[in-house]
Amino acid sequence: MSGTEHDCKLISINDLRPIDWFTGKRLPLTEDEAPECDRCGRKHAIVWTVQTPRGIVTVGSSCGPRLLNGWNPEKFELKKARAAMRERAETEKTAKLDSIAQPFASVVSALEMPQPRIAEEQNFPELVEEWQIGDARCSVLLNMKPERPDLDPHESKRMRIEWIRHTISKLVYESNPRVDDEDFSSPRNREIEMRNARIINRAVAIALQD
Repeated sequence: MSGTEHDCKLISINDLRPIDWFTGKRLPLTEDEAPECDRCGRKHAIVWTVQTPRGIVTVGSSCGPRLLNGWNPEKFELKKARAAMRERAETEKTAKLDSIAQPFASVVSALEMPQPRIAEEQNFPELVEEWQIGDARCSVLLNMKPERPDLDPHESKRMRIEWIRHTISKLVYESNPRVDDEDFSSPRNREIEMRNARIINRAVAIALQD
């Protein structure tokens, strides 16, 4: 196959390794998942897709120049292709997080929120009024009036958010619990906490869209 700098064009650069949605790190690619290089026949995790006079080829980054008689993409083409690859990685991370968070949001969206009521035990009676929504609690600042009026829309919305977050948190930790035989601040438990927090935040955001 022949090619020159003028008749070959870099279409894209793709990192085919799966991505960890939390760390952003790439995971090992299995032999079956990697395509064969059109030049050497080996499996490459990072591949170039190149338009040539004889069609489109998929090659490892080091194999492109060898296959195409020393052809190399222009610097601006490389920069653009790598930026697009990073953007796709971010999109992939977001999609994976959404796929994990969506089921939790769907469960909560299908539930009916319990009627808020003033909690029987008030931990800070002089400062706030604590309300109970199911087994979730929400604090409302006391005003200066002798009798508290009905909850205003802002407070009602805040109670709904608190109930959604509390319910989703329970579901997430049931699915991905802390390691009981390790200290709460152990590296594994810290990672579980951070992963769960991301899932909870995203699931709450999805549930509030419904």
